[in-house]
Amino acid sequence: VEQSKRYLDETILSEVSSYPDTEFILVLPPYSRIFFAIEAQYDKPMFRVFKESIRYLVTMSGQYPNLKLYGWGDHDFPDDIANYKDLFHYSEKINSWMLDAIEHKEGLLTSGNVEKYLERISEKGENYDLFELGEKIDNYLTSSAKTMKSE
Repeated sequence: VEQSKRYLDETILSEVSSYPDTEFILVLPPYSRIFFAIEAQYDKPMFRVFKESIRYLVTMSGQYPNLKLYGWGDHDFPDDIANYKDLFHYSEKINSWMLDAIEHKEGLLTSGNVEKYLERISEKGENYDLFELGEKIDNYLTSSAKTMKSE
């Protein structure tokens, strides 16, 4: 966690403090829930560092009025793999939605809502059924293979 904080200090926050007249908007990419479920369920130390980094950036945004942090991991759309090209790249529809959300300050993380946000992403990540998804993928691949053989 301390290493992550130092990294954020040396990269993002040094720029934020050097340019107080520039508004910095940081977006926590709404990766597929699958990605966060893997971390929340199988790489708990990394998930903890991720959450502490968010908490730290939100705390620092209170000290730097030119820093805004947005996150939508508490929404439902990351649950739907159809919104993604892979675990990290979402559709254009999601890009457009995020721009609109930023314009309306939806998803702005503050000291008043960050704990609820972190609880929600933890809950969603820990409860996402990776085994059920794996079974669906296996069934799809099996039926696709049978269909291709019969053609």
